[in-house]
Amino acid sequence: HDATARCLLNATDRTDLTVSGESFCNKGLRGISMFMTGFQTVGTTTANDPCVVILFEKWRLDSSAKFIGACFGTIALGVVVEFVIYLRRRLAERRNDDVRKWINLVLTLSIATMYGVQLTLGYMMMLITMTYQVELFCMVIVGLVMGHLMFNMQGPISEKAEPCCVGIDE
Repeated sequence: HDATARCLLNATDRTDLTVSGESFCNKGLRGISMFMTGFQTVGTTTANDPCVVILFEKWRLDSSAKFIGACFGTIALGVVVEFVIYLRRRLAERRNDDVRKWINLVLTLSIATMYGVQLTLGYMMMLITMTYQVELFCMVIVGLVMGHLMFNMQGPISEKAEPCCVGIDE
């Protein structure tokens, strides 16, 4: 870990390289968005390891509170993905030849927009998974399962498992 830590030093900020036993991670190191050595857990990383960054550089999980918040936020993201899938299905059910063409056009544009939102959120979840932080990976799964239980248990079963692409064949 020492060689990795030295490579991750921020060239302009070399302060706070010594860490107290109370630190969650080493804030003096540049944050890391992907552990290249495979899955890590909070229990296997130390206060000398770099802090995990999710999605944006400013979203650095450098405290227990931020890490727990990221876990709950990841669960919420999974629930929202499943909710968007649910909404798309409901709108698709409303489209038919019996209504005016402009209503079908509005429904089609709404479904397409929600599909874009679904793709964006699904890929954000993929990037969170790619941090290789076990706890965050588990929260992705928990969020998707919770959302599925809440919104999509009655929906048709898709052959696709990726949250970004579920419902394409419908």
